[in-house]
Amino acid sequence: EFPRLVYSATRETMQVEPANASKVMTTPQAKADIFRNQYRSIHSRVLRNKLFMPPFLHRASSTAAPSQHFSLTAIDSLRASGERCCVLGLLVRLPSGEYGLEDLVGTVTISLASAQLTSGMFTENTFVLAEGVMVDSVFDVEYLAMPPPEKAPASMLALGSAVDPYGGALSATDAARVAAAQADDPSDLIVLSDVWLDKPETYA
Repeated sequence: EFPRLVYSATRETMQVEPANASKVMTTPQAKADIFRNQYRSIHSRVLRNKLFMPPFLHRASSTAAPSQHFSLTAIDSLRASGERCCVLGLLVRLPSGEYGLEDLVGTVTISLASAQLTSGMFTENTFVLAEGVMVDSVFDVEYLAMPPPEKAPASMLALGSAVDPYGGALSATDAARVAAAQADDPSDLIVLSDVWLDKPETYA
């Protein structure tokens, strides 16, 4: 059985959750723990990206500094900022029916009226990067993007975990099957909705 991993914000690495921690029936706190674990893991990955890395860290490494540097702002600091900010948060639908962003410290109503979207699939309950300004207690989003990806070897190097969160090394047979599938895959994404498997017309 593959171990369940949780992200430790203090150690900034993945840790194995105790075996007796997994339960079929969990408490409501478990849902909040999933969100918190995902947010912290994605947050650390974003900060390792060269666009979010402080310039002095670029000078200390062989990586060339990008022409533009971004920094993340917590939602509870948006109102005090008064400037263009970049926020990492969960895209949610608020009780009022409006869209909002949620992080570990707060929630803010957002406006997507003039937002420019980068490539990606933006759905509710998806972690996104939003850049914009606060206007009358509403975060006016100018750019909406997905968190930057990171290659598995780079993640493993940064996490320094003894447990591979990607499932471990592939066997020669599995590696060959993956290579063959990737060669044949046109990389098209097909999204289906309202598929009723209990109706014969679905299979027609």
